[in-house]
Amino acid sequence: SKAVSPLMCDMLQALAFSLDTARRRINASCLQQIWVKLAQRLHTFLLEEVVLQNKFNVEGGKQLEVDVRTGIFPIFGEFTTTPQSYFTDLTDVLSILTCSPGTVRLA
Repeated sequence: SKAVSPLMCDMLQALAFSLDTARRRINASCLQQIWVKLAQRLHTFLLEEVVLQNKFNVEGGKQLEVDVRTGIFPIFGEFTTTPQSYFTDLTDVLSILTCSPGTVRLA
């Protein structure tokens, strides 16, 4: 099984540390607003700056999927039981990026 890519590790560590610090310093309702806004911005960033600005082969798509599912989702899983629901478009894109060539058909 693949591991989270080294380039993603520093970002994930900073994200986890910052959210943990916020959890200890601010009240729950403010924290809720912060992590949801952060998830939205990260979702947009990953779509616009990573997915749309690069070309992916199936292996690259699978690596991005590992980075998201084993790196990002567990961090936000500290705040919700369904972190993937805050990254719906990205989850759909990952499904397409990880398909074998020829299996994707547009309706």
